[in-house]
Amino acid sequence: MECDRGLGLAQRDLQAVKLLIVDELGYVPLSATGAELLFEAFSQRYERGSTIVTSNLPFEDWASVLGSPVIRVCPHLGSGDT
Repeated sequence: MECDRGLGLAQRDLQAVKLLIVDELGYVPLSATGAELLFEAFSQRYERGSTIVTSNLPFEDWASVLGSPVIRVCPHLGSGDT
């Protein structure tokens, strides 16, 4: 399908950039599919490229945005407050 091909190209492009900046995470609600795709993009970039995420939401609320409580236990993710 054309849509699947476009998604695959977008995922490849997101993995290739050295620095990915996601500004205002949670400003616009994500669908369940959108949240899964964003989390997958973050996962695929792990140890391959830098990712900066900004949000007005407390870190504890990111799981509700990404649709997964897994983010709470990922030791490599953290708040810039430390």
